[in-house]
Amino acid sequence: MKPKATIPKDVQDSLNREQPDEKAALEKVWAITAKDAPAMPGAAVDDAVAQFEQQLRKATPVQKSATMYVLRQTWKVAATLVILALAIAWYGTRTITHEVPAGVTAQFTLPDGSSVALNSASTISYGRNLWGKTRAVYLAGEAFFDVAHGTRPFVVTTANARIQVVGTAFNVNTWAPDSLQKIQQTILQVTEGTVHFTASTEGTTLAVVEAGQESRVIGNAGNPSAPVPYNQSIANMWTEGGIASIDQALPSLAQLLERKYAVSIQVAPPLHATILTWIAPNPAGVQESLAAVCEIAGCSVSQSDAGFKLDPLP
Repeated sequence: MKPKATIPKDVQDSLNREQPDEKAALEKVWAITAKDAPAMPGAAVDDAVAQFEQQLRKATPVQKSATMYVLRQTWKVAATLVILALAIAWYGTRTITHEVPAGVTAQFTLPDGSSVALNSASTISYGRNLWGKTRAVYLAGEAFFDVAHGTRPFVVTTANARIQVVGTAFNVNTWAPDSLQKIQQTILQVTEGTVHFTASTEGTTLAVVEAGQESRVIGNAGNPSAPVPYNQSIANMWTEGGIASIDQALPSLAQLLERKYAVSIQVAPPLHATILTWIAPNPAGVQESLAAVCEIAGCSVSQSDAGFKLDPLP
């Protein structure tokens, strides 16, 4: 563990003249920005900068003037102001990331009031400072968005597509078709309103996707597919804890179960071409789910310390 950052004596002497709460906030900012400081959690950064900003707002002009006089007494203390300014600038541009591990899902609210349900092993991020200018997030994995109406467009960017709305609800899935096919894809399924959908490549066609329709961008150079109807209750079943895999290869379903249950599932090569549909609104557990899948696919399940394996029946 790295030692705690040491504040020079002349700087500390000046800080000692401040009010206790402001002094504490400045000391935290020093710790955050000093090169030899240990890593600090985001909550500590937020707390330190918020405290300092609050004290500046409360201070009278006379107090602010006196503080500036004290801080100008030595160049080292003046350097503290530079460090503080850099800290606040960094705080404002910091990327906020919500990451959900395999085996769980999570729900949270964005700064504009939009709600997000994030599926297992998924990540969403956005720039703290940029949020005041544009409502833009980046998604890797799967999420259901219920977007609050606003004057600024709400934009979701994935590795190969861009989604733009004003206020609506929709699901976005960026998983590859299966672990064997390293093809990037983004599937958009709209529940309410209208969504503009494009590939990330310049000059691609815009698809206007309406409620009850879905569209896909496959790979890094294709246009969105023509919008077609989809079954909303099945597609969004994951938000209620269910599982739905429609006409997918067995490795794709295995990958879905891996994320849901945080386990490893290996599919024997002879089963890679097996296509099946499996829907479970209330799955009991990974062993029960794999047993039900194998009853349809004609396979057997074995378990070891490494996880589960699906093999063809003898």
